[in-house]
Amino acid sequence: RSTIDLLDAGDYEQLQKAATKDMQKVMNQKMLDAAKHEIGENWGKRKAIGKIYMAETKQKGNELFFKYCPQCKGDGRDKETFSVNLESGAFKCFRASCNYHGH
Repeated sequence: RSTIDLLDAGDYEQLQKAATKDMQKVMNQKMLDAAKHEIGENWGKRKAIGKIYMAETKQKGNELFFKYCPQCKGDGRDKETFSVNLESGAFKCFRASCNYHGH
C-alpha cells in the first residue's frame, strides 16, 4: 500500500516498518496526527500533490538555476537555461525556442 493509503488508514505500524531509520523518529501517531490537523479536515482526499522531482541546481545570487527546464528539458543539449528568482518567484527558460516563463 502507498504511504498515503497507510496514512488514510491510520496504519502507523506499517508506516514505521516502511520508514527509514531517520524517519522512524517522526513516523508516529502523535506527529502524524498533528500534521493532519495542520493540513486540514480533508486529509484523506489528498491523494497526490503534483509530481515530485529531484533536480540539480546551482544558485547565483538570488537566482536558482536548474540543470534542465521542466518544460523543454533543454532539448537534451542545453543546460542551466532555466532559473527561478528566489525573491519574486518568477521563472524563465532562456532557450529562445522554449521561453517558458511565469510566476
